[in-house]
Amino acid sequence: MPLTPLRHVPAAIPLRLENQYFSLDVSHALGAEMLQSGTCMFYVPGMLGEPELELFAVLRT
Repeated sequence: MPLTPLRHVPAAIPLRLENQYFSLDVSHALGAEMLQSGTCMFYVPGMLGEPELELFAVLRT
């Protein structure tokens, strides 16, 4: 599923300068499958160590 880096963080999400922010393309076929199954998984290569991941859902208006 495509990940798009965010230029501006939505106001509902706490801004931390050291973080990277991305949006998931839920209109993609895999995004629809994720929403239908109610599960979300991320693969993180071992070379990145053990990053801390936080997932926020922001409703579109």
